[in-house]
Amino acid sequence: ALPFTLEMIALRSLTPLSFGTLMSLEPAVAALSGFIFLGETLLWNQWLALGTIIIASIGCTFTTQHARQQKVDK
Repeated sequence: ALPFTLEMIALRSLTPLSFGTLMSLEPAVAALSGFIFLGETLLWNQWLALGTIIIASIGCTFTTQHARQQKVDK
């Protein structure tokens, strides 16, 4: 319940783009926490999935910023 409550509080104070970017990085943070605190390791396909999520987030952020810049320039 605590993480959900913190996400709802953050949603009020962050832009939708920032919140979406942080949410997409959540699996990577969870994997890193599992590795550090629990000694868990990921398989290669799990690393691939995490990388794909992060790359998609970066792409979404870049294209949204680019679209906003073009809108401002017009």
